[in-house]
Amino acid sequence: MDDPLTLVVNGGMKAGATKSLYVLDPMTVSFIKNDVKLIGKAKASVNGKSVDSTLVEIADPRATMRVYLNGKGDLVRADGPMGIEMYPVTRAVAMGKSSKYTPSVDLAFSTSIKTDKPIEDPAHVTNLKLRIVGRDLSRLPSGEYQSVDRDGEDWIVDVHPPQISADKGLSIGAARAQKPEWSKPSMNLPSNTPRFVALAKKVVGTNSTVQTASFAIRDYVHGIMTPNAGIGVLRDANEVLDTKEGVCRDYAVLTTTLLRAAGIPARLASGIVNWDGTFYYHAWAEAWDGHHWIGIDSTSDDNQISAAHVKLGEGSVEEAFSFTFLDKAKIEVLDSKRG
Repeated sequence: MDDPLTLVVNGGMKAGATKSLYVLDPMTVSFIKNDVKLIGKAKASVNGKSVDSTLVEIADPRATMRVYLNGKGDLVRADGPMGIEMYPVTRAVAMGKSSKYTPSVDLAFSTSIKTDKPIEDPAHVTNLKLRIVGRDLSRLPSGEYQSVDRDGEDWIVDVHPPQISADKGLSIGAARAQKPEWSKPSMNLPSNTPRFVALAKKVVGTNSTVQTASFAIRDYVHGIMTPNAGIGVLRDANEVLDTKEGVCRDYAVLTTTLLRAAGIPARLASGIVNWDGTFYYHAWAEAWDGHHWIGIDSTSDDNQISAAHVKLGEGSVEEAFSFTFLDKAKIEVLDSKRG
């Protein structure tokens, strides 16, 4: 289905009932299971007024949305992930041509999560242990990069990314032989096109190991890209390279495409990163060096990814960007180590 509310609007559900269905996510071109629950009669606050409505709860693996409908099945209000509120408005209001229009705060800041205490020098933390309260983290990646364990209703996340050592890993060819599936093009990652194959060859030069070649690509992307927080849609690597600007996700898409174009097994990672005592949503790339998946963050000028990068998703576009939002979660810092 393209809209989980269809079941409710068509009268196919009764108050208290829950039904499951799959909806198409156009960003990742994948089907996402949604559980739709018709809560029943409720009051919705709209512009300071209380409006009679019917409340529907849509539980997506990434976040839960609460939708208020009027008697005709029209939208009254919707409360989405990351604090987003949606209301039906006129075109004039939506386009900012009305005096009632008030721009919202920056989304990156409004969705950020402050920790209970600061993390000293987060860019160089090698091990970070957190307690996260208020969200189900069972879908988070757990393995060599980080361990995710349940502690009652809370979750303990211990982040310890592989550290760069004198061992530069295997050659590109040897690493690709181990994980050939991660060297192929995929949606938004056109790594087999002549444009990217030629560019990757130029950037990598004589570097023959995964680590040295990956760091050359990180340095290249970091050097040509300009941050632009106004770009909020997922884009193909061709468009990112054409504009040479974007958000962290654009940096990660371009980096991953170039890594694969160079023959390096690579994937995307999404999560949160701590820069100033606050966690912000973030994205980066990972390259397989024959021993480990090493983080490649092209928004940084440092080859070593820090443990302040908490991973929420990993894979190609479909998996990496279908992660669990830490909506209304609380993060406690249990331990942090450097060096």
